[in-house]
Amino acid sequence: MKKTWIYITLLILILLLSGCASEPETPEQAPEETPQEEIVTPETPVEEPPVETSVVETVEPVSAEEILTAEKAVARAEYAGASDFSPDLFLQANEDLEEAKSLSEKDPDKARLFLASSIEKADQAYEESVNAQVEQKIVKLRKLESELKEIEAEKFAPEDYQIVK
Repeated sequence: MKKTWIYITLLILILLLSGCASEPETPEQAPEETPQEEIVTPETPVEEPPVETSVVETVEPVSAEEILTAEKAVARAEYAGASDFSPDLFLQANEDLEEAKSLSEKDPDKARLFLASSIEKADQAYEESVNAQVEQKIVKLRKLESELKEIEAEKFAPEDYQIVK
């Protein structure tokens, strides 16, 4: 019984497939339009509106080198200890750098201003950090010098004391 159902199903499929072998229908073609005679009118000068020639300035997007320059200035300040010795300027330099990155494609001119500001603030923070560290070292050296005088180091090791001095 099952074999007969299989044969019948196969036979139906073969008939369906063979029945689909006819040529595909062609879409109906639109009726051809009959050419109409052109109406000839005397040519009258037509004034065209003046074409405005505006100069469109294309502002180049901020390059990766420009951003890298600002990042290097901020990194230099950080390496000098600006986060400890000049935290306000260092924070402002970082904020300006991030703002410049966010505006680099939308508003390149404004981004360049932020980059310049970031570099300036990072350089200033670097200078303040270096100067503060120099001051710290001078204070420390003077303190050590006074300790050496207190223990009268020049009497026990005069040569070493002169080298240190």
